[in-house]
Amino acid sequence: MRSLRRTGARRIGVLILFWAVALAAPAEEPDADEHRILDFVNEVRSRHGVLPVRFDVSAADAARSHAADLAVRRTLSHVGPDGSRVVERYRRSGGTGLRAGENLGAGDSIPSILNGWMSSDAHRANMLDAGWKTAGIGIAAIEGERIVAVLVFSCSRWDTDEVRRTGGGVELTGRFAADSLSGPAEAFFTSGGRRYGLTVLDDVDPSSVRTRTLFPPGTSVAELTIVENGRIAASDLVLLVP
Repeated sequence: MRSLRRTGARRIGVLILFWAVALAAPAEEPDADEHRILDFVNEVRSRHGVLPVRFDVSAADAARSHAADLAVRRTLSHVGPDGSRVVERYRRSGGTGLRAGENLGAGDSIPSILNGWMSSDAHRANMLDAGWKTAGIGIAAIEGERIVAVLVFSCSRWDTDEVRRTGGGVELTGRFAADSLSGPAEAFFTSGGRRYGLTVLDDVDPSSVRTRTLFPPGTSVAELTIVENGRIAASDLVLLVP
């Protein structure tokens, strides 16, 4: 373990998890300081021709929880006290993306942490990774007027609006993010070896398509596949729990 007084290079944690997990309580919208970090990340991405990341509730929940834990433990570590890694914490918070990454930092101010990330090849590369589609930030205060910041990225392209049981099965309403630079996208769900199409409800915004899908009774999890330019562009694992 390293003390928060040491601000050397941090490791980037990226793991893959294929199992369904429990949904967490919704997070609030980002506060001013979290917005400041998210805006900075998107400004850096824009300067390098990379699409921005959007705020993700599950990523924010995972980041806030881990930041609070690190502040209590007075350390910087990608490993939680229960041995969890970032993708596990993200999925526990209800995230659907199958990959997640994490930047950690501590300092006297947000600018000092951002400068540290920009001075680190690994942290800067994480911020510029075109595979990340969403992000959430957590900030916690520690002794000595210092703060610890956690930035969680995910590749999630899906947001669930509602899951409800009907007489015909399980109805899932939500939206997927389309890459406007890649042209029209095809999306479908698979569950239990079967394929299910998405009924488009609203695609006024070309970057966000709202859909509805009906699954058989008892369906608990489904994988979303998004195809762009004839190739699989993203996969999300969606838990179907009302």
